[in-house]
Amino acid sequence: MAHATPQLRAALELVEAITSREPVDRHRIYASGFSMGGSTGWLALSARPDLFAAGVLMSAVAPDRTQAAALARIPVLAMHGDADTENPIGSDRELVAAIRAAGGRQARLRVYAGLEHSPPGDLIPGDWWRDWLFAQHRSP
Repeated sequence: MAHATPQLRAALELVEAITSREPVDRHRIYASGFSMGGSTGWLALSARPDLFAAGVLMSAVAPDRTQAAALARIPVLAMHGDADTENPIGSDRELVAAIRAAGGRQARLRVYAGLEHSPPGDLIPGDWWRDWLFAQHRSP
């Protein structure tokens, strides 16, 4: 299970500082990452659900299911191989199921049969996931 660190708080403060000074569409801030970056993405979404419009998280270690209610309104696309032994798929499965049980109908887990700890093959040069991500936005 992933746990937040002081560095995550500092990174979120940096996002706030940049968005307060630069012309950033605050309704389209996203979290994405692979492996440790995906785990950090989950933690960022749960720490600041008011900040993010959506997340694309790959081969991550998800936080505890107690975070499900905080994540219920955020569109999440989690991608994970079922043969990943470095970051087993179980925590993603559990959290996405808990989010859906908490009313989060925009959370989904895309499972890749036989994929070990690596990005999915349809990620690059695919654009399906980017189209999905960039279509997400927070309501004003």
